[in-house]
Parts: sequence; structure tokens; C-alpha cells
Amino acid sequence: MSIGVDEGYGAAPRSARQRVALLGAAVLAIAVLTAGCQLRSSFQYVSHRAPDGVDAYFKVPVTVQVR
Repeated sequence: MSIGVDEGYGAAPRSARQRVALLGAAVLAIAVLTAGCQLRSSFQYVSHRAPDGVDAYFKVPVTVQVR
């Protein structure tokens, strides 16, 4: 046995198709997790226009009632 020579031990090399599929699955999983967090958001955005015409936007908890 020579030092530095791979004799087949360890992980098998992956094909390019397997790497692309693994990367696609990882991106899809991250996208689903991100979308789930946004759908369950406990905040809402409220806009208000001041008399001088300036628009202001506020991020408030859903439990706050806006009139």
C-alpha cells in the first residue's frame, strides 16, 4: 500500500448528473422553507399618507388593530 494513493476507500465519486440533482434538491428545500416563513408571518404592513403628501409604511404585529 502506497501513501497518497486512493484504493477505493471512502465516498464514491458522484457523477455530474447526481451533483446537479443534489444541488436542485437543496435549492428547492431552501425555497420551500423560505416561503413557509413568509406565509406564517405575524406582521402586517400598514401605509399612511400625511397631509403634506408623504407616504409612510409601518410594519406592525397582526394583533394590532388599525382603524
